[in-house]
Amino acid sequence: MHTINKLYIWLVILLGITGCKQNDLPGHNPGAPIVIDRFIPEEGQGGTEMMIFGRNFSGDTTGVVVTVNGARATVTGINHERILLTVPEGAGTGLVEVQIGNQKGSSTVPFRFPPVFQWRVTTLAGSGQAGYADGTGSAAQFRFDRAPGLAVDAEGNVYVADAGNHCIRKITPQGEVSTFAGTGVAGYADGGADQAQFDTPFDVAVDQDNNVFVADTWNAKLRKITPEGTVSTVTGVGDIVGIAIDPRNNQVLVSSLTNGAIYRVEDSGNLTTVLQGLGWVSGLAINEEGILFVVETGKSVIHRLDLKSVVDGPGVSTIIAGMPGQTGWEDGPGASAKFDRPWGIAVSPVTGMLFVAGDAGPYGGPWYDDGGNNTNQCIRQINPRGWEVSTFAGAPERGYADGSLDEARFNNPTGVAVGPYGSIYVVDANNHSIRKIVREEVYE
Repeated sequence: MHTINKLYIWLVILLGITGCKQNDLPGHNPGAPIVIDRFIPEEGQGGTEMMIFGRNFSGDTTGVVVTVNGARATVTGINHERILLTVPEGAGTGLVEVQIGNQKGSSTVPFRFPPVFQWRVTTLAGSGQAGYADGTGSAAQFRFDRAPGLAVDAEGNVYVADAGNHCIRKITPQGEVSTFAGTGVAGYADGGADQAQFDTPFDVAVDQDNNVFVADTWNAKLRKITPEGTVSTVTGVGDIVGIAIDPRNNQVLVSSLTNGAIYRVEDSGNLTTVLQGLGWVSGLAINEEGILFVVETGKSVIHRLDLKSVVDGPGVSTIIAGMPGQTGWEDGPGASAKFDRPWGIAVSPVTGMLFVAGDAGPYGGPWYDDGGNNTNQCIRQINPRGWEVSTFAGAPERGYADGSLDEARFNNPTGVAVGPYGSIYVVDANNHSIRKIVREEVYE
C-alpha cells in the first residue's frame, strides 16, 4: 500500500511537470550517460506500476524505450529524473534498461518476477486400464476393484493397497511401480514379501520407522511389513478398512467398517476402543496435535475427536462437515456442506488442510444413485479454521483428465494422502491410476 501511495504521488508530480511548457523542461543530453539509480517496487508481476529514479532521461516519452528483462514496458510518465511505467506481462526477472536514441542505461540489480504457484493434477502411474504390471508411469497397471487407500513416506515413496491384485505396490517419486509385498493371488500367509499373501487389502499407512501397516480386509487382519520386507500379522480386526498413524507417538489406529468403531492398537496387539457407535466408518487421519478425523461414509459426514480427551473409555466426537444422512455436492460452511458417500481422508502436515476423497458404497465399491450418478467425483477440501468446505480438484461428473484443478476429472476417487512437501496423491479407482496434485511454478 505504501509503494502504491508513493507511486501515486510521483505520478502527480510527473503530470505537473509534463504539464509545463516544453521549453521549461530539461531535455535529454546525448553527450551524457543515462543513469538508473534505483526503481520501486523491486519485484512484481505483469501490470505492476514501476517508478525509475535516475538522471538524464527526457522531458517527454517520445523516443524513450524502457525494457524489463528485454521486454518493452509501457511508459506512462517521464521527466529528467524519473520514469513511470507499467511492467509488461511475462517479462520475467531481469535488468531494467532505458534507451533514448543511441544511448542506453541499465540497472545494476534485476527487477524480480516471483513465480506464481498453481496446482496441477497429473497421472503418476497407471495405464487407465485394470491389470497387473510393474513398470514406470503408464506402463504400470493396477486393479482397484474396491476402495483402496495409499500412504506416502518421508522420502516421497507411495504405497498403495492394490485390492484387486491382493498386494501392496510401491511407487517411487519418479513413478516407477513395483510389487512391495504379495504374490498377486488372494490368500493369507506371513513371511518374506514375495511369499506373503493378502486378500483384498483396503488401506495402508507408514509409521515413523518406515514400517508399512496393511488393512488386510477380507482376512480381517492388521498386517505389518518391515523395511526389510518381512510380513507379519499384528492382530485381528473385523471389517478393517482404514489405518492412521498418530504422529505424536507412532501408535496405530484402525477403523472397523460395520462395527462403526475406531480402535487403538496397543503394543501387545490388544485393541482399545477410541470411538464407537457410528455408522459405517472408513478413512482416518490424525494431525500433529493429535486430532483424529473420521469419515462416516454411511452418513456422509466427517467427525473430529481430540485423542487427548480419550482417557477412560471411548471418546465423544463432533461432526465438523456434512449433514447426517443427506448426500449431495454442496460447498460452504461445514454444517451445511454435503458429501456423497465419502471414503478417504488426509491432513496436510504443511497447512493442516483436510482433503476428502468421495465416493464409495458398501464395502468400498463405487456408489451410484438410481440414475448411475455420484456427485462427488472430486477431491474436497476442509479448512481447519472454521471447517469451510470447498471443491479442491475435479467436478461432479466422472472422467479422466489431467490439468488444472478445474480441468481435472476423476472416476471414483477413494484414497487420498498428502506427501511430506504438500503434494496430494489420489487413488483414482475406476481409472485404475494414481494421480498426483502438485504446485507448479507459473511465470506470468
